[in-house]
Amino acid sequence: MNVGVRQLKNSLSRYLRAVREGEVVLVTERGSVIAELRPRIEDASADQGSAFDELEIQGVLTRGRGRASTAEPVKLRGRARASSMVIEDRD
Repeated sequence: MNVGVRQLKNSLSRYLRAVREGEVVLVTERGSVIAELRPRIEDASADQGSAFDELEIQGVLTRGRGRASTAEPVKLRGRARASSMVIEDRD
């Protein structure tokens, strides 16, 4: 759902209600998206994909595509593989 800044200001309760119900609201200014309102993630362990989803949204992580047996490794910006970060963290 897209909404302009002025309309968001005038009907904030309506859009917050939509977010509470799980909707993502994109806030626009002069036709360009400037913000995103989304439901708060309460507990990352409840949704195993949520931590990865958040990193993907932030542009830190790119998920491999395809089947698990043929998927490319998860790549992180500035690093070759997520596994290298795990090994580095263990040391």
